[in-house]
Amino acid sequence: SMSYGTGSANHGALGILGPTRMDYASSMAAVNTVARYIGHFLGDKA
Repeated sequence: SMSYGTGSANHGALGILGPTRMDYASSMAAVNTVARYIGHFLGDKA
């Protein structure tokens, strides 16, 4: 999972569930990117 938020404040977390054969490296890279985007978006709106 990856948390997102602004500064030192965490607003939530994202994660994935999937089969053992899933490509977790690629999936977690996507989760990390989305979490950074959400944190950036929340920072711009504050």
